[in-house]
Amino acid sequence: MFRSKKAVPSRRLIEGERKLRKLTLPMLLLCLAVTVNPSAQPQRKKLSSENVFGIDLERTYSGNEVDEMLSVMAEETDRAIEESYAEGFKAAALRYAPETAYFSDINENLAAENGRLSRQCSRSVPLWHVPLFCCAGIMLGYGIRVAGEKLR
Repeated sequence: MFRSKKAVPSRRLIEGERKLRKLTLPMLLLCLAVTVNPSAQPQRKKLSSENVFGIDLERTYSGNEVDEMLSVMAEETDRAIEESYAEGFKAAALRYAPETAYFSDINENLAAENGRLSRQCSRSVPLWHVPLFCCAGIMLGYGIRVAGEKLR
């Protein structure tokens, strides 16, 4: 009944593909030029002898001196981490203080209501009623079964 016609691309689509082909080659050449480094050796920055830590880069240090420098660095790092943690904790505590008070009030109210309800439930159903009602339910179910069999 229905015959499918072969899809013929529109003129705008063909023109768009031509423009894309014309732009692809320059973009590929630009990518190639950016990724390829003309010099074979990587460029190294010359380290200045005046650095932040006051370490002479031209000098050879003994193992004890390096160990001492590393231990001082580790102590300073630990102290800085502890100080920033304490500052962040203080900032968070100050920021969320109103919400903390609100939720602690809700917690206290719910705890009081829970205590009230648990006392009320404990007064309404004594503990010894539970096995009594279970046995009564089992016997009632057995009685209904026996009565149903006799009525047949």
